[in-house]
Amino acid sequence: MTLRLLLDENLSERLLPLLSARFENPQHVRLLGLGGADDLEIWELARREGYLLVTKDEDFLRLSLSRGFHRR
Repeated sequence: MTLRLLLDENLSERLLPLLSARFENPQHVRLLGLGGADDLEIWELARREGYLLVTKDEDFLRLSLSRGFHRR
């Protein structure tokens, strides 16, 4: 199984080329049209599409505690 990364808005898109050396096709929320989107919308996309969400936003920690870790 390939680990798929999704970077949140608080991380730079400039990280994508660096990450692509180790992870297949890492994505950024802005490149997926989710710039400024609600945290829950991003959380649901990550769950539905099997992404590991990379963020510095503590709101996602609260979401994972209240909704559980999503598995594929």
